[in-house]
Amino acid sequence: MEECPYRCGSSYKRGKAMQLHKKSCQKGRKVLKESIRLRLLERHSAPLASSQTKDISVESSNSDSNIYPAPDQEVSDLRVNTQPDEQANASESPDIDGLPMSCSPPPISDSHPPQRPRRVRLKLPDGIKDTLPDRQLLQPASPVHDPPPSTAGGTLRIVFKTLSDKFGLFRRYYGKPIRIPDTQATLDDLLDDTLIEEGSEQAPGIEDAVAPSNTSATGIAKSWGPFPNYSAFRFSEWFWRRPNKSLQDRKELLDMFADEDFSTSDVLQVKDWGKMDAELDHKDATLGALSPGDGWIQDEVKIRIPLPQRGSQLPSYEETISGFFHRSITKAVRDVLSQSSAARQFHFEPFSQFWKSPLDPDSAEQRVYGELYTSEAFNRAHEEVQATPRDADDNLPHAIAALMFASDSTHLTSFGTAKLWPMYLFFGNQSKYERCRPSEHACHHIAYFPSIPDSLKDKIRQVSGMKKGPSAAIITHCRRELMHGALSILFDDEFVDAYINGMVIQCADGITRRIFLRIFTYSADYPEKVLLATIRDQGTCPCPRCLVSKESICGLGNLNDKITRITRQRVDDEDRQLTVLRAQQLIYNHRAAFSNKNVESLLFPQSLVPTQNAFSLKLSPFGFNFFPMLVVDLMHEFELGVWKSVFTHLTRILEACGNDLLQTLNERYRAVSPFGRDTIRRFYSDVSLMKKLAARDFEDILICSIPAFDGLLPEHHDRVILDLLFTMCRWLSLAKLRLHTDATLQALSATTAALGNGLRLFVSDVCSSYETLETAREAQARQRRAVSKGKSSTGGRHTRQFNLNTYKIHALGDYARTIGLLGTTDSYSTSIGELEHRQAKQSSQRINFICPEKDLAKLERRQHALRRISERENDNKELNDDLPYTAPDEHHFIAKDRRNHFDLLTFINDHRGDPATKFFYIRLMDFLFANLMGQHYEGDEHEITEQDRGRVIIKNNRIFKHNRARINYTTYDVRRAQDIINLGNGKPGSSAKRDILVLSNEDPLPDVIPHPFWYARVLGIFHCDVCDAATNSDYIRMEFLWVRWMGRELDAPAGWEAKRLDRIGFDIDEFYAYGFLNPSQVIRCAHLIPAFHQGRVHVDGKLQNDSLGSDDGGDWEYYYVNRFVDRDMMMRYSGGGIGHVTQLLPNDFTSSTVHVAGASESDSGPLHDLGPADFTCNSPLSNKKAIRHTQSMEISSIDLLDPADDPEAESLDNMLQDDASDFSDLSNIRMSDDEDESEEDVCSYRM
Repeated sequence: MEECPYRCGSSYKRGKAMQLHKKSCQKGRKVLKESIRLRLLERHSAPLASSQTKDISVESSNSDSNIYPAPDQEVSDLRVNTQPDEQANASESPDIDGLPMSCSPPPISDSHPPQRPRRVRLKLPDGIKDTLPDRQLLQPASPVHDPPPSTAGGTLRIVFKTLSDKFGLFRRYYGKPIRIPDTQATLDDLLDDTLIEEGSEQAPGIEDAVAPSNTSATGIAKSWGPFPNYSAFRFSEWFWRRPNKSLQDRKELLDMFADEDFSTSDVLQVKDWGKMDAELDHKDATLGALSPGDGWIQDEVKIRIPLPQRGSQLPSYEETISGFFHRSITKAVRDVLSQSSAARQFHFEPFSQFWKSPLDPDSAEQRVYGELYTSEAFNRAHEEVQATPRDADDNLPHAIAALMFASDSTHLTSFGTAKLWPMYLFFGNQSKYERCRPSEHACHHIAYFPSIPDSLKDKIRQVSGMKKGPSAAIITHCRRELMHGALSILFDDEFVDAYINGMVIQCADGITRRIFLRIFTYSADYPEKVLLATIRDQGTCPCPRCLVSKESICGLGNLNDKITRITRQRVDDEDRQLTVLRAQQLIYNHRAAFSNKNVESLLFPQSLVPTQNAFSLKLSPFGFNFFPMLVVDLMHEFELGVWKSVFTHLTRILEACGNDLLQTLNERYRAVSPFGRDTIRRFYSDVSLMKKLAARDFEDILICSIPAFDGLLPEHHDRVILDLLFTMCRWLSLAKLRLHTDATLQALSATTAALGNGLRLFVSDVCSSYETLETAREAQARQRRAVSKGKSSTGGRHTRQFNLNTYKIHALGDYARTIGLLGTTDSYSTSIGELEHRQAKQSSQRINFICPEKDLAKLERRQHALRRISERENDNKELNDDLPYTAPDEHHFIAKDRRNHFDLLTFINDHRGDPATKFFYIRLMDFLFANLMGQHYEGDEHEITEQDRGRVIIKNNRIFKHNRARINYTTYDVRRAQDIINLGNGKPGSSAKRDILVLSNEDPLPDVIPHPFWYARVLGIFHCDVCDAATNSDYIRMEFLWVRWMGRELDAPAGWEAKRLDRIGFDIDEFYAYGFLNPSQVIRCAHLIPAFHQGRVHVDGKLQNDSLGSDDGGDWEYYYVNRFVDRDMMMRYSGGGIGHVTQLLPNDFTSSTVHVAGASESDSGPLHDLGPADFTCNSPLSNKKAIRHTQSMEISSIDLLDPADDPEAESLDNMLQDDASDFSDLSNIRMSDDEDESEEDVCSYRM
């Protein structure tokens, strides 16, 4: 028996038990406190000798080969050399930046039992392996006889394959590429927007250029276009860049004045600025001098207007609409490909990208979907162009200019009627990470569509002899004719010739190619899609891509819905064209009304309209089907469509329940903390009113909806709503991924089916239980619409139910197929065009509104010419060696500032009695000693004694504190991004972002799957100068985080199967609740939302809010971990993130089944996880050590639950396999014998 050394009377047989007793012995704690106090007083008064500083190098050798190394480059180790702090005082030794990556906080005893069931963190967090993305490619020199997924004309192509990189990514080129544009890409080219300094995104212009030196006057005149000198150009460029000058413009103006090459006298010599502006409006600046460019053209559009009334002399007449401003598409393409500096990085030779997990040699390859130039559609189009017969003297490489159009009408001012209807052009050859960024100016204005003038109604009335004005059907018909008449002008003979025969262009990369124009996407909202597809708005078949009936839309995700999308696709064939021509003859020649039964019999079955489609008229003879180009629109269809409708109806239900539930909902949203730079913004106003909310606001509302709605309604309704909200969050996250694999596309398809089931269950079980009325805003809007139509509107609020039969719900089923064909949705989202509207609205402040299209066209050419002049000069400038905002190759960054500090002894005395600082000194000494010794926990404990703690010397007992720390990480799509730990100002409502996640280090428990992450709240960001007294070492700088640990609530269901967020809470154990953490162990910041329904923590009947570690207003009992806060976070929980694959080791889970949930619990179950967390294992775990989870997975096949006795299985299977390339996840689905038994279709995914 061993007695307690503190003589409290306790004795134990086992040494472990005695160690635990020492930590909790009350008498021992009193002795320890007195010893610490005396030691601190002694150290604080003792002088410290200065010593020399030593550099520390952090080396991390990577055994993987450089994925895309340069031809003469070898893989090198990553080295981070520390530098002395320049701000250190002369009397102090310089501090050392950096900390060994292998260092970790001191271990926690395995035998210490948790005091709450949620407490499962008994060890140290695991270290992370942060792998940097690398895009340097090795030119594929030798062919690999590996056939692609599909071959053209039955011939086997020779495939050139690149080496796999450290993430397992590699490319297949179907033909040896002439040039790979991103061969020399650097890490700076792979930075996410979060790694760009706020306000540092300069508008392309002269701020990046350098002044010419030793240049003659004649040379300068040619170099700067119409401007006589460098100074005149800089002043003009600054003036025309933005109409509203900001603080950034003031800074740029001061920088311009400080430029030694800038001369105010040169600017004052210019007498006629208007003449130079006029030259910019009509000409383009090239490398030599000014030459005619691809300027704007003003045209008239002729439309044919039917006159069905018998009183008119003619059955129809032709009207001319003026004011159509446009550019030649072919000239615009030639200008961009030959002159733009961005075109040097265009991909003219497509490839297919694949991924094979580098940690699992037995895993199957998966196709990767991201850029348009890696898509199946681009590869097919490229094959067709290569198969085009060549002339005898045509030895040029053939390539595609991938055209991506977008258009949308917008108001130029908040008041008044001024509006603009622009058409934009993007190039799919350009990377979407550049193309979608407004500052890159990759959006090219092609046309400004005219609108139907109000005077046209008077003209029609006069010609037709009507007593009343023309009907709404005639005006709608005129709008369709106007748009397609304008498009017919755009797609002129020159465009058609370039489409068929191509056009020879010497591209900006120096290679002369024959470029063939191909249209891939046209992004527009639904009203504009209807105009482009020439179908009826909300007709019997409302979809522009297939012929689904409106009554069948509610079957989203079921088998019949999937079959309809494949077998009844819209096709621009001869039958459709003849049907439209027959209807036009009846209307134009025989005075038939639009509602005539003969006209309706022709058009009604497919919801067609009597307008000839411009795409069909110009390009259908060459095999172009325009319907697939009308791609999905995530912003309008889901964020402003399906989700907005669901949220609106949820507010109706809460209002019907009374009890101030809407006010409770608003209060909960206001209590949600922001996240990221602008990922989640704070909700200041009542969200239930939905006043002036943009699409991103509705996205934020959805992401934070689960804790906000939790517990507001009765339990059985609450469960259905929370399931639906969870599924919608998962669907949105998958649909917005910027990089997909075969597995994530399978997950998206399965989640779509689950979403359809969830919506049907929501309508049948929840909506039917409440009598809901339209909101006050909806009633006011309805009354305004009635007044505008000259109708009387009854007072009061009408009954409103949730509508399942809308096109926007139907469109959700097309996302998986569209991504598989054209790449991810961020490449063709309408939000890109919406961002470009800002440029037009800003420029509108410099114009009059008599003819805004003309003035805006002039300004667009002026700004374009200025950018081209600046781009030319940028080509000759030296590279800027300035470091970026935070070096992207560093894991984290904490400022070198040494002004804010505190004395350790004073800090402990000032917060005596605070549970957060009760063991502050002991835990800090343990942490610093472990890091000084380079100890890393690998399963064995490190005993730290009082003698060990005595070896740690903190210079002057001084701790330096910081308010922010920046954490860099590699995203799932293999880019670098950044989170910021921000402690805020300590006041309620501040922008504090203090929650983090680290890798877990849990042993498996019975019936508990180890969670991949641990969570903590950062209470302080510190660094100090420490040394080892035993070895008389030099002082080194050590950075550390003071954290308050959290643990999972194991009794609360969480994960993909349970469709609930993880619920965590603060540990209440005094010794283990607080600790210190190496910043290098932080993976990312976490977004925690209070579990409002569970309330706050009360101690002795009072809120616990008097501690440094307490939350604002007191701790909440539990918090929800928001795994949907952004796409990267979702992929860390879901698995399959390519950029995450090297961070975590493979797990021991060998198989799991994923089910698509039915509408009832009696079906096969909810949608399971596609990643490591929350899986139900088929075999027990054998590894007793801490398990770290991988986030890579593979879906090998889709099996039907019971297809054995289905007589239609074989024929249906053959039909689906014929279209397997377009919708691969249907290849093994069998139809149920009795469809009437259940509306849900259940399938399982074998992992």
